[in-house]
Amino acid sequence: MLQRPGTFGGKARRVALPAGAQWRDAWHPDKTYAGGQSMEIRAELHQIPLFIRVGANLPVGDLDREWLESVEIARKKPDLRALESTIKLN
Repeated sequence: MLQRPGTFGGKARRVALPAGAQWRDAWHPDKTYAGGQSMEIRAELHQIPLFIRVGANLPVGDLDREWLESVEIARKKPDLRALESTIKLN
């Protein structure tokens, strides 16, 4: 696995892929790239540029779906009264 550090936020950044392997874009699994090259990659603010060596046994699932699910969970406001009722004070 190769992760390009830094914040992208829709901007393009250079990513160097190690030689000797093909690399799959974890966010766009249909895109593969030959190693041994440097290229411009654009990623949204919520995306960390992540590449997985083709043939590696490293399932990452559908990252866009995972992100959307996490956004939906974050939008739900917890019922604090129910939570407070479980707290016992001395």
